[in-house]
Amino acid sequence: MRLASLADVPGMAALAADHFPGTLEELVGLLTESMTDAETCVGVVVVEADELTAWGMVRHLTPKVVDEEHAPPGWYLLGVIVRSDRRRRGHGDALTRVRLDWLSSRTDRVYYFTAADNEASQRLHAAFGFHRVRGGLTHRTLAFDGGPMTLFERSLSSASGPPG
Repeated sequence: MRLASLADVPGMAALAADHFPGTLEELVGLLTESMTDAETCVGVVVVEADELTAWGMVRHLTPKVVDEEHAPPGWYLLGVIVRSDRRRRGHGDALTRVRLDWLSSRTDRVYYFTAADNEASQRLHAAFGFHRVRGGLTHRTLAFDGGPMTLFERSLSSASGPPG
């Protein structure tokens, strides 16, 4: 497992193509744009036998509108994508732990959002101490095909213990 580079973007996009709307080229463009600013976006990849098999990222998001229906500004865990034949091997857990460790010196609070019916994501993140903030989340800087999302948060303060 290592931090992602721009050279990893095509492989990241290929793994994520089934999870996002639009074309592969559009996804490559979005990931490249996001990862070009290392101050606000960092990817982490799992490479096995010289093949990218899983990835996740953290990104600082600032919504254009902040109110009770929108995501608050802050650091977000975004998308754990694992190749289908490599699932159930602990990659999601490892990617979440590494990203929380990376964030621990940068913020005292981290967020993530997911579809209300994504029980696998909710179980994974609950094991790391995330709790539900609210449903019906919208975010003006991101497009969701699946409708409103559910927002979760976790404190990274020393009182909450180490990530994970």
